Amino acid sequence: MLLVVRDPQLDPGDSIKSQLDLLSPFLLGSSREKEWPGTVLYADEATVYRYSSGEGLQERLKQQAASLFSWIHPDAPEDPCFLRRNGDVLLVTISHEREAYMLLSEDEIQIARRGFPELASILQKE
Repeated sequence: MLLVVRDPQLDPGDSIKSQLDLLSPFLLGSSREKEWPGTVLYADEATVYRYSSGEGLQERLKQQAASLFSWIHPDAPEDPCFLRRNGDVLLVTISHEREAYMLLSEDEIQIARRGFPELASILQKE
């Protein structure tokens, strides 16, 4: 899983620091980047945090934000992204634009169509 802290100022603020502290047991690492799934920065860089996804992380994420689109600077890190074990993208969120999408395999699309027939019309192949 990825979370992003854009830093026009170097100090992300107490709210973001507090949230990052709560997630620290799951932290795999962080790096300065200009690009992550769904976003490319042209002038700045941001810190991209990588987390080990699992039940414990999911519970902490639920405690911290009401929805995918609640992850917005300056109150929270941004753009939660979930990756598959092999690093391929599963879920992309662009929080401040209120956009999210999933990249599903054909098998996953078929499972989603069967389990959620009301979504069938929006599920499509790339």
